[in-house]
Amino acid sequence: MLYLKYKTAGFLLVCWLLPLFILAQETSLNQVEQVTERGQSSNTLEVAVENVLTGEGNLMLELRDVHKRSISRKMVDALEGETQVYFEDIPDGQYELRVYHDANDNKKLDKNLVGIPQEGYGFSNNPDASLGKPSFKKRLFEVDGDSQISIGLTYRR
Repeated sequence: MLYLKYKTAGFLLVCWLLPLFILAQETSLNQVEQVTERGQSSNTLEVAVENVLTGEGNLMLELRDVHKRSISRKMVDALEGETQVYFEDIPDGQYELRVYHDANDNKKLDKNLVGIPQEGYGFSNNPDASLGKPSFKKRLFEVDGDSQISIGLTYRR
């Protein structure tokens, strides 16, 4: 009999505490959503990829954050001359963008035996890459609201 009283009391306690626990969780989730909405802007990044030699193949782009984490990857048809690419819902912050022209559509940047790219490539801020890949810091740019950047492709043949 005593066991039944404790079991009933425990059941009533759980029934009383469970709604409070659920209410507390909903409040916490709502607060997190509000902070996220206020703390991050959603921007459009417009990229002009210039000096595209041919309209063959695709342009492969990767947008990375300041911690070198991939944020977005895009594959778009190459257009001779200049190709416009848009990245949507990009929060304010620092980013790096790299692009290459996959002219033969094999989904990789072709290189020669010593590692020199045989297809067009470029980086944000258009740093000099004649002596090798430029440092990550030189490739960083700021997104603060809707932004536009241009990247000129380099071809080494």
